[in-house]
Amino acid sequence: MGGGVRWQLPPLLWTGSLAFDIRRDQLDTEGVRQQRLVTATLGTATYLYAPWLAIVNGTVGLTRGTVQGDAPDDSSGGSRFVTGKLQLSLLPRSRFPSELRYEVSDSRIDSSLGGGVDYRSRNVSVLQRYRPVNGEFSVSASYERRSQDSADFGQDTQDSFLADFASHWKRHQLTASLTRSANRRGSTGEESDFTSLVARHSAAWAPALSLESSVNWARSDDQLRFDGSGLTGRRSTTLAQASSLAVWRGDTVPLTVTGSLRAFTFDGGGENNGTTLAAGLGATYEFSRQARVNASLTATSIDGNTSITSVGQVSGTYQGDQRQWGTAQWSWFSSAAVGAARTDARTDASVSTQLGHNLSNVWLIGGSSWGVSLAQTGSVAVANQTASPEQLLPPDRLSRALTQTLAFTWTKPGEQGSAFSRLSFTDARQFDSEKSHFSFVNFQVSGTHELDRRRSWTGDLTWQRSVQSSTPLPTVTVPDVSRFTQNQRNASGELTWRHLRVFDVPRLNFTSRLRVALNTQRQSDEILALPDRETASWENRLDHQVGRLENSFSMRVSKVDGRRNVFLMWRLQRNFGG
Repeated sequence: MGGGVRWQLPPLLWTGSLAFDIRRDQLDTEGVRQQRLVTATLGTATYLYAPWLAIVNGTVGLTRGTVQGDAPDDSSGGSRFVTGKLQLSLLPRSRFPSELRYEVSDSRIDSSLGGGVDYRSRNVSVLQRYRPVNGEFSVSASYERRSQDSADFGQDTQDSFLADFASHWKRHQLTASLTRSANRRGSTGEESDFTSLVARHSAAWAPALSLESSVNWARSDDQLRFDGSGLTGRRSTTLAQASSLAVWRGDTVPLTVTGSLRAFTFDGGGENNGTTLAAGLGATYEFSRQARVNASLTATSIDGNTSITSVGQVSGTYQGDQRQWGTAQWSWFSSAAVGAARTDARTDASVSTQLGHNLSNVWLIGGSSWGVSLAQTGSVAVANQTASPEQLLPPDRLSRALTQTLAFTWTKPGEQGSAFSRLSFTDARQFDSEKSHFSFVNFQVSGTHELDRRRSWTGDLTWQRSVQSSTPLPTVTVPDVSRFTQNQRNASGELTWRHLRVFDVPRLNFTSRLRVALNTQRQSDEILALPDRETASWENRLDHQVGRLENSFSMRVSKVDGRRNVFLMWRLQRNFGG
C-alpha cells in the first residue's frame, strides 16, 4: 500500500436535551405575564483530521413558546427562536493557536433571570496568540462584538479590540496593551468610543537599584442624546501620562532613596486643557526596627507657568515594644512631621505630632474566642499660612484631634461550622478649625453550620451607621455659616439554607437564599429628602434528578425601591447522549 494522508471520519460526541418551561412574572406596574417554552437542544464535539489541527464543539437549540399577559403587547400567538454556540480552535497545542466563537442566547430560556424583560444576545469573538520558540516575547489579539436586542430598549452593541505584547530580556521586562471599545445604543442614538494604550517597563540592574516606568494614552469620544435638556452633541477627551520611579536600597546602610518624574496632559476641548509636570525625591533611614525617619521633596508645575509649587516634609516614627500583662497586650507608637509648601508668594508651613496606643485581650471560654480592643490616637498640628484677603481666621491655626475605636469580637470554630461576629465603635473629633465630628458603628455577623450531612446554612449580615458634622470656615462673603450634619445607614445581608435528599428522596435538593440591602441618607442642607434605596430578594429552588430526567422549580420574590416582582419557573428536562 502507498503512503500519504489518510482521511477518515473523526469520532463524534453527541449530547442533547428536551426541556419544557413555564415562567410567570408579576410586576406591580405591569401585571401578570406567563410564558410556556419548549426547547430542543443538540450538541456535538469532534476534531478535524487530528486533535492537534482543529477542535470543533457547538450546540444548537430550537425553542417554541407562547406568551400570555395583561399588557397590550402580550398575545397568545406562538414564537420560534434559535439559540446556540459554535467554537473552533485551530492548532490549539501550537505556538500560534487561534479560536473563533459564535453564540446566540435568549433570556427566556435562562433559569437564572426573571424580570419581565425579554432580550436576545449575540456574541462573536476571534482570538489569536503567538509565541516564538525561544519564548522571548508573546503577543495576542482579540476582537469581540456583542449585541442585545429587545422590544423594550431596542438594540445595543459593543465592539471591543484588545492587543497585548510582553517581552523580557536580561534584567528588563516590557509589556504593552492596546484597547479599543465602542458602545452604541440604537434607541437613543448615543455612542461612546474609548481607546487606550498602556506600556510598562521595569529593570533591575542590581538588587539595590530598580526602575519602573509607564506610559499611557487614552481618548474617549461620546455622542450625547438627552431629550428635553438640550445636552446633545459630541464630546471628546484626551489624556496622556508618563511616569518613572527609581528605587535604591543600600547594602551596608539602612537607607532607601526614591526618585520620581511624572508628566500629565489633558485635553477636554475648549478651555478644559492642562499640562502638569512633577518631580519628587524621597529618602527613608531606619535607625532600628522601631524607629525610622522619612524626608521628601516634590515640585510641580502646571500649564508651563513660571510658578512652581514645592512641597517638602521631614517625618519620623517610633513603634514601641509590645507589653504583655497576662492575656492582655499593649503597644504604642508616636510620630512627628515638619512640612512646608510654597507657590509664588503663598507659603504654608505646618508642624504636627501623633501619639497612639492599642490595648487588646482575648479570652477562651467554652470553645469560643472572645476579644476586645481599644485604640486611641491623638494629634496636634500647628499651621502657618499666608494671609488671604477673604480669610477671617488668623494665619496661625491650631488643630487638635482625637480618634478612638472600641471593638468586640466573638469567634467560634467547630467541626460542623464556624461563626464570627464583630461590633466596633469609632469616634473622631477635631476640636479646632472646622470642629468636625465623625462617629461610626459597624456590626457584622457571619457563619456556617452543618446540622448533618444533608442540611447546612450560611449567613452574613452587616449593619453600619455613620454621623458626620462640621462647621465650614467663615469667609468675607459668607461670615455666618451653619453647621453641616449628615446621617447615613447601610444594611446588607444574605442567608442561604441547603437541604440534600429532602423527604429522604435521593437527588431531591432544596436551596433557599434571602438577600437584603438598605441605604438611607439624611443631611441638614437638603432641599428634598434623598430617597431610601432598598433591595430584597428571596429565592427558593427545588431540584430533582432521576437518571437523565431533571425537574426543577424556582420562586423568586424581590423588591427594588418599592417595586415588587414575583417570578415563578418550572422546568422539566430530559438529557440525551453523553
